[in-house]
Amino acid sequence: MPWLSLRQFWFCFLGYLLLSTVLFMGSSFTMLAWIVYLFFLLPFYGFLILWLATLTSRYRGYRLQVKPLFLVLVLVSQILAIIVSPGNCYGFKQGNQCYSLAQVWWGNLGEISSQNQPPHWSAIEQSFLPLLVIYGFLLVLSISTLRRSSR
Repeated sequence: MPWLSLRQFWFCFLGYLLLSTVLFMGSSFTMLAWIVYLFFLLPFYGFLILWLATLTSRYRGYRLQVKPLFLVLVLVSQILAIIVSPGNCYGFKQGNQCYSLAQVWWGNLGEISSQNQPPHWSAIEQSFLPLLVIYGFLLVLSISTLRRSSR
């Protein structure tokens, strides 16, 4: 990962957050996922922007670098969170679990109705929120371990 000036770093970070928001919102086809993203993920991104603004206010004149390992871990956890996100929530109001996006893509769901309800991939469906928390933790960890060049 190359060293970036403060302006370049902010441009890349805000671009990543915007692209990340578009990816999360664009891949979620259910109201449940949108609620999680709108009320938890977007405020978390706002917190990250404020925290990074206070952190980098001391870094004027320095160049910054994200550790490549954390960058890869953040991207992998984001992809996994998208894959296990709710993809079909038929019967959610009646207390049924949502089918994961992985099951929608790779499972044989067919037409879901009250008579035809395929079995749930419960382990995958229940890993959505933990993976989203892991993604957030890794994002915070990658920001807190930014490398700063010497002047």
